[in-house]
Order: sequence, then structure tokens, then C-alpha cells
Amino acid sequence: MEPIGIHSLVVSSAPSGHALLTLDTLAQTGSGTIPRRDLYVWGNNQSFQLGNSSKKNLAVPTNIFDPERELGAPDGRAMLGEKEARVVDMQGNLWKKKARLEQVVVAGQEGTIAYWKIVDA
Repeated sequence: MEPIGIHSLVVSSAPSGHALLTLDTLAQTGSGTIPRRDLYVWGNNQSFQLGNSSKKNLAVPTNIFDPERELGAPDGRAMLGEKEARVVDMQGNLWKKKARLEQVVVAGQEGTIAYWKIVDA
């Protein structure tokens, strides 16, 4: 057994009061292990900011399930990922052929956002 590390913990300000916990985990697929991070959410959910298709508040950390998500685990658990990709600027000009990207989540006032962040330029 080995402890699972915390990659990030993001908490929104009051009054929305929700939290997003990202763990350093790996997803198992038929072809091996891929870098994915489990995402847990909890807290106030008055504006659907927890992403669970409900306005029900959550008192304990809970996974989000989305079986059609591109970077989901085989069981439908939504996970954040890493990848290498071609990056272009807002005008469509090539910025880098192979940049390392990771998905990041941010908890804001009555909202949550996930985006791809350039890690290695």
C-alpha cells in the first residue's frame, strides 16, 4: 500500500464555498497506465458549480461521473489529464509543435472551470 498524494486543493470564497481536490493518481486502461488525476468536489452547490447535474450540496468529497468525457476513467469517473499537443495562438499561428499540457480546475464565485494549462513550453 502507498499513500495517494494531493496534486492540488482549490477552495472558492464565501458565499459559494465549494472545494475541488485533485489527487495524483493514474488511470489503468487495456493498453497500460496513463497519467490522469482523480477529481473530488464538495461544498455549496446552489449554481451547479460542482458539476454533478444537481443543486444538492455535498458534505463529503465526491467523484464526478461522466462516461462520455474524453479523459475519463474506464468506469466513467471524470479525471483531469496530461498530454502533449500542438499549440496555436489566437490567430491560428503555430506556437509550438509539441507542448506539454495539463488540465487544471479553478473554483470561483458560484462557478468552476477546467482548462488546459501549458506546463512545458
